[in-house]
Amino acid sequence: MQRSIFSLLIGLLPLATIFQANPAFPQEVKFWQITQGIEPYETRESIGAVVPNQPIQIRVINKSEIEVDIITQLILPPSNKRIAKPGTSVTFGRLHTSFLPPPIELSIFPRDNDIVLDDLDLVVKKNEIIVTVKAEKGVSGGLRNIRVNPSGKIYLF
Repeated sequence: MQRSIFSLLIGLLPLATIFQANPAFPQEVKFWQITQGIEPYETRESIGAVVPNQPIQIRVINKSEIEVDIITQLILPPSNKRIAKPGTSVTFGRLHTSFLPPPIELSIFPRDNDIVLDDLDLVVKKNEIIVTVKAEKGVSGGLRNIRVNPSGKIYLF
């Protein structure tokens, strides 16, 4: 009896090694791993830049041809959600009176789940980040993030 238990344990040892080397779930999942796979935003190419020590403004314009509200929210620094109805815009920060310091993270997403935000244009003019969104019906998901790192580089996810 003792020998059969020992044989069983020796037989299970390779399985334990496999499970230990390749866990089904990571021990800790970072926010950036959820939003962009396993690569941190610094490894991607930036799509623009602002002057970080001057006032920054972000304007999100909803140019959707379908009736869908676009919800925007600053994650860094935290803010309340703001809604841009078709044909309207929402603004964070001001170019002349207030200061929106980097790092900045803005989430943009549709109110409805069956909407995609693949048609998104980002332009920087005099430290204003202008994001034009055109929502469409689809199933690929609609969450988009814009990040401005401390040096002013802009990343889109």
